[in-house]
Amino acid sequence: MPLVEVIPSEHTSQESLAKSFEFLRRCGKMPILVGDCAGFLVNRVLIPYINEAGFILQDGNTIVSIDEVLKEFGMPMGAFILADEVGIDVGLKVADILHESYGDRMQVSSVLRMVHDDLKLLGKKQGKGFYIHNKKGEMTVNLDIAKNLSNNTNIATTKEIINRAIFIMINEASRCLEEGIIQKASYLDFAMIAGTGFPAFRGGLLKYADDVGIDYVVTKLEAYTKLFGNRFTPSDLLYKLHKEKKTFYTGEELWKR
Repeated sequence: MPLVEVIPSEHTSQESLAKSFEFLRRCGKMPILVGDCAGFLVNRVLIPYINEAGFILQDGNTIVSIDEVLKEFGMPMGAFILADEVGIDVGLKVADILHESYGDRMQVSSVLRMVHDDLKLLGKKQGKGFYIHNKKGEMTVNLDIAKNLSNNTNIATTKEIINRAIFIMINEASRCLEEGIIQKASYLDFAMIAGTGFPAFRGGLLKYADDVGIDYVVTKLEAYTKLFGNRFTPSDLLYKLHKEKKTFYTGEELWKR
């Protein structure tokens, strides 16, 4: 991906930052200034997307149905294909770090742990993960995973899959704004487009939230909190935007007070 997150320490000079940005641009990369936190920006927002797909799979949907819905939404690939590409061991390691840092809202889905710990799958680099990958670049779903899942029948609708996978990202992104990890909604949207392939035609993650409506996002997050637990608890910033009738693109003063 073209994005490179640049994280200064308290000792980093403006001159060093400027030289870093110049160097990265000469390398054809897109640098963005990000504050220091577990997962930095992109992984902190993206891993909950993969993790939530795991929870949806546990509930009863299939690997293919979840990935097809997310691809149709505009993501460059479904969550399980992405997990295979990144490496299931790498994804789980990052997920564990986020869980350790942020607590229960980053609880790792049992599917990810089962696939790695019990089935010993690593993803594309091994030739087998959520999908079976051959040397021609073709892939078929790994049916062994379904055999190891409980026979749950809580099938999420297309809309529910999108809302759960995308709104949990919006929620974490809003926390990055209120913590000052990133300064502007537009910067975060740029990072998610350049760093994760979030569909540009939707304007970015937070622009999408504004388009569907902050009231709707908060209402659905509250409903999902009751159904699935505190990983969906809306952030303070989302409640402020909701109360003040602001959007991420009109309410910047609410996280800079």
